[in-house]
Amino acid sequence: MDEQGKSEIIKMLTGKDVFLKVLKGMEPVYKYFEENKLMPFYKKLAIAIRQVNKNHILFWEPSVSSNNGIPTHIESLAEAGNQQAYMPHFYDIVLDTKDAGKADSERLMFMFGQLQNSKSKLNLPLPIGEWGAFYGGEKEVVDAAKFMANGIDSLLFGDFYWDYFSGLEHQEYFKKVLLRPYMQAATGKIIEQKAGNNFLNIKLENDKRTRGNNIIFIPTIKMVTINNIAKYKQNLLNGGKGSILEISPDKKLKSQTIHINW
Repeated sequence: MDEQGKSEIIKMLTGKDVFLKVLKGMEPVYKYFEENKLMPFYKKLAIAIRQVNKNHILFWEPSVSSNNGIPTHIESLAEAGNQQAYMPHFYDIVLDTKDAGKADSERLMFMFGQLQNSKSKLNLPLPIGEWGAFYGGEKEVVDAAKFMANGIDSLLFGDFYWDYFSGLEHQEYFKKVLLRPYMQAATGKIIEQKAGNNFLNIKLENDKRTRGNNIIFIPTIKMVTINNIAKYKQNLLNGGKGSILEISPDKKLKSQTIHINW
């Protein structure tokens, strides 16, 4: 199908009622596949792997349907033990079209809600295995990328951007969105986080049993200011592309909020 044909179909699916009707009509096909084909395969896979490896995480990827908001029928597997996670992709229907920068916020919010529902139902960690696919897009994709990244971060999902290529670091969406602050390691449970162009706010529940420091990446070599934090180190990365903060937890507090500005 040519680009004009794709654009016409996308226009017809912009209305939420029509979009949901299409998803509902498709769901039985993917439900059958996941329950009767994919899960039996994953069960055999888990049994075979756990015979020789009980330590590494097994990631369960759903069918392609979950990319766009169809509920998954993947289940957690007792055979996999505690080391397992649910790893869907996240793409709007404008993927791989000239309208990639026009991802619809209403569709995206619905899709984020579906991911959150799946995470709660499965009670598994949820890293997004792929999202973005903005390729050589310039300023026209920045807003869409920012909306997706903000949703991913606010819902505390891990994420793997697709795709990496030579020169990616020069793209507008990389410099303005992908190169963002994030917590690499936490000494407790992350409750909330919000990132902006020159700040990162994180709320943590401290765990007294944990040793070590909170490790945070920030995309700047400027000296930072951190509220009410006396002990921290800022280590500049080679090449001047950013810094790593090491922040000692205050284990006297049940929870703490870290405000970082630069």
